[in-house]
Amino acid sequence: MKGITPDGTKIQIEDWSKDYPSCHKYGDLLVAYPRIRGQAERVQLDTDDFMGAMTAFKLLESGAVKVEECAFMGMRCARPVPLSEL
Repeated sequence: MKGITPDGTKIQIEDWSKDYPSCHKYGDLLVAYPRIRGQAERVQLDTDDFMGAMTAFKLLESGAVKVEECAFMGMRCARPVPLSEL
């Protein structure tokens, strides 16, 4: 599932359960591509399950929550960090 937040950030729910069944459930990963320092950066939000990812997706897509307010994790990070630290 793909969408765009009101500020133009692309978001999508990804399913990594087939590739990594020991650590991912179906559709439990929400990914965003915010612009950080002028370029799009892939960040991810691990949720408990598809419904958790869907809830976060809908909140972001509607603008009720902003990407920078979520605990997304950058691909080069070992822990969730604020996007301002990336």
